[in-house]
Amino acid sequence: MSYSNQQKAQFYEWWIEEGRSYANFKRRVRRENGRRATVPAENTIKDWQSNFRENGTGQRRPKTKTRFVFKDLILLEMRRVQKMAISFFPEGYF
Repeated sequence: MSYSNQQKAQFYEWWIEEGRSYANFKRRVRRENGRRATVPAENTIKDWQSNFRENGTGQRRPKTKTRFVFKDLILLEMRRVQKMAISFFPEGYF
């Protein structure tokens, strides 16, 4: 089930208030939201915790294609070194 950021924050707050005990947290959610309320899994709450710490929201950080960025950085560095080498050595040196 998908939860809004407000619900994630509320569930996370309750989880902390209940001493990070999943059984107590489940009781609290059902007491507050009704007997048949859906309760997020403990691992889901822990994921939200890490997401809150990383980027301040319950949402995951969008993935980036780092290998392409890294490849571009390597190419730029190689070109910079080549230009330096060309300007450093006099013509006909090689």
